[in-house]
Amino acid sequence: MRITKFANVALVAASLAMFGAGTASAADADWKKSLVFGGGSLGGVYYTVAGAISDLVQQKVEGIDRVSTITGSTTLFIPQIQENKVDIMLGTPDSMYFGWSAEAGLGFDKDERYDKLRVAGVAYINIMDLVVLKESGFGKIEDIADGRVGVLSATLKVPMELYLKAHGIEDPQVTIIGDWNQMAQALRDGSIAAMQGISTHPTPAITELGNAVDLQLLSYSSDAAVKDFLSNPTTRFFQKAVQPAGTYDWQTEDYATIGRGTTVIVSADLPDDEVYAIVKTIYENTDALKKVHPSAADFTTAMVQEYLDAGVIQIPFHPGARRYFEEQGVKIPDSVPAAE
Repeated sequence: MRITKFANVALVAASLAMFGAGTASAADADWKKSLVFGGGSLGGVYYTVAGAISDLVQQKVEGIDRVSTITGSTTLFIPQIQENKVDIMLGTPDSMYFGWSAEAGLGFDKDERYDKLRVAGVAYINIMDLVVLKESGFGKIEDIADGRVGVLSATLKVPMELYLKAHGIEDPQVTIIGDWNQMAQALRDGSIAAMQGISTHPTPAITELGNAVDLQLLSYSSDAAVKDFLSNPTTRFFQKAVQPAGTYDWQTEDYATIGRGTTVIVSADLPDDEVYAIVKTIYENTDALKKVHPSAADFTTAMVQEYLDAGVIQIPFHPGARRYFEEQGVKIPDSVPAAE
């Protein structure tokens, strides 16, 4: 797993132009020629990566004339895939599962199904940093005895509580602070003992805070604690991850933690050969994509296998994507549902 810095989306066209166009064979007549890519919030990593993929596919896949990247949220794009208004999107494995399945969760009601969602690939893992002041003297998670941890959103509150409970903190006091800068200030003034960041790293707010005060990261204490956390139905879509030394100037060692992944989702209505061409183009042009955003270096078949081995892919692969990955030696377990 690699953690990388943000790159400007304005580099997309220049970076991809070096690689030419038209690497895929001519399309079948039933291909959809104009695609819509749900790319997340403007300026975010999802939007940047989606824009890079859109330009790459438009330039290199013969038979696809246009790929438009639009802004929005996962909860907006999932119904739009069902309605054939969106063809491709990015999202977390858990949101995709609860959207696809009849199980209630993450705002989806029981029996509310969007059964056209299909996996076409995976990307970077959003790493969880648990940051404390170095002067706190904390050496392990259990030292945060009262569990005063700040998180950015309501969707991260319960996972953080479960993570702390798995480490023996019985009554964690997790606070939602919906702004990076406010959370950093709360850590500095002692309102919270630790701040949680689930993101691509380095995160600018953490970098800035580290320039002002000495920081450190708290790794999980034991495999047993992580196993307990990952076995919980609420947090089963998280997985182990390692943030390499040097991600921040003050981080001198590899950091063992957890994270939540990123999946590429396509509509089940797209033809198999078209999806095969799209997936092949993405995974065989990583050098072009990572010039736009270095986290795109994680578009590898090894990362696909990592997600599968962690058991976090629980919706079907699109047959076109499945064919490509199996040709590359990826082992897809029986726990992944077959396409309907």
